[in-house]
Amino acid sequence: MGSLQNFSGADLRALAIKAVLERTGVAAADIDYVVMRQVLTAGTGQIPARRAATAAGLPMSVSAVNVNKVCLSRIDSIVMADMLIRAGIFHVVVAGGQESMTNAPHLLPKSRTGHKYGAAKLLDHLEWDDLWDSLTDQPMGALTEAHNQALDQISRQEQDSFAVDSHTKAACATKDGVFDDEIVPVTLTRKGQTYEVTQDEGVRAEASVDSLGALRPAFHHSGTVTAGSASQLSDGACAVVVMNNAVAERRGLRWLAEITGHGASRDPTRPCSPTRRKPSRPPARPRVSRRPNWTWSKSTRRSPPSVSPPPGNWGSLPRWSTSTVARLPSATRWGCPTPASSCISRSSSRAVAWRGVAALCRGGGQGQAIVLRSPQGLRRSN
Repeated sequence: MGSLQNFSGADLRALAIKAVLERTGVAAADIDYVVMRQVLTAGTGQIPARRAATAAGLPMSVSAVNVNKVCLSRIDSIVMADMLIRAGIFHVVVAGGQESMTNAPHLLPKSRTGHKYGAAKLLDHLEWDDLWDSLTDQPMGALTEAHNQALDQISRQEQDSFAVDSHTKAACATKDGVFDDEIVPVTLTRKGQTYEVTQDEGVRAEASVDSLGALRPAFHHSGTVTAGSASQLSDGACAVVVMNNAVAERRGLRWLAEITGHGASRDPTRPCSPTRRKPSRPPARPRVSRRPNWTWSKSTRRSPPSVSPPPGNWGSLPRWSTSTVARLPSATRWGCPTPASSCISRSSSRAVAWRGVAALCRGGGQGQAIVLRSPQGLRRSN
C-alpha cells in the first residue's frame, strides 16, 4: 500500500528490465530467454513474465517462464539462467523477479460449484499462497517462532537489536548513494503533481530498540517476532542480465559478479554454511552422460556448441548444505562504518551476507543460494 500500489508486478518488472538493458548496453534483440519469479499470480493475467518482457520492449520471439519457490524464487531464477547458459542452450538470459502484494486478491473457494447454504469464506491470496506453510498448516512466521523457541532461543531483545542495526545500515547506505546504481526511479502523478520514487520505503532510519520493543508479537502472545523484526509486505521488481563469459568478453562488457556455483539445503534443520557442520562423507560426483545433449543440422553442417565445465571445486559442496556467500568489493567503496556486505544484507533482493543466508535457510524450508566472485576482490562476512 505504498507509492507503487497502482503498479502491477509486470509493470514494475518491465521498468527493471528496461533499466538493466540500458545500463548494461545489451540490446533487447540479444536476449534469448527470460526467467522471472512471481509467487502471487492470481488475478495477474496469463504468464506475467511474458507480459513484463514485451512491455520492456523485448521481441515476441523471446520466451519467458515464471518461477515460484516462495521466498527463494528470485535466487532460483538466476540459478536457472546459469544452468541454461552452462548447458549451451542460451547465451544471454534476463532473470529476476516481480511482486505486487498490494494487488493480491481474495479468493472464493468452491465458487464454481456453488455455495448452497451458509456463509462463504474468502481466502487471502497473500496469506494462503505465500505466507502460509502448506505442510504444517500454519503461518510461516509461526513456524519460525516455534523453531526459534525449540532450538535457537534467540531472545526478543536480540531480534529487535538486529533489526534496528539492519535499518540503520540500510539508511546509511541509502544516504551515501550505495543503491543509486541499483534503484530505478519510478515517476508518479498524484493530484496533478509529478514526482519520483527513488528510495526503498521499507527502510526505517528512525527505528530504535525502544520503538520496536513496544510492538506486539505478530504470531503468539509470548512470541518474539514482530512487524518490526520481520520482512515487510512490499511491491517491487528486480532484473539482472546473466551472460556467457565468452559472449561478455567479445562485447567488452564488465561483469558485476561471476557465478561460481550454487546448491540447495535438503534438511531445513541443518545450517546452510558448510563451515558450521562437516558432512559425514564426501558427496558423490555427478554422473555425466557421454552422449552429447546437442543436435545440429546436417544440411548446414554447423558445429555443436562448445560447453566448458563449470569453474570451481564442485566436489567441496556437501549434498545437504550450500556453500554460500555474496563476495563483494572492499567496504571502503560504500562509505559506511560497517563492512560492505553488512550495509546491504537487509534485503534479500540485493546481495546478502553470509549470516543472512544461513538464517534464511534455517527458516523451515528448502534453502537456495548462489556463490559469487567479484572482480574487485573477495570478501566473506562473519
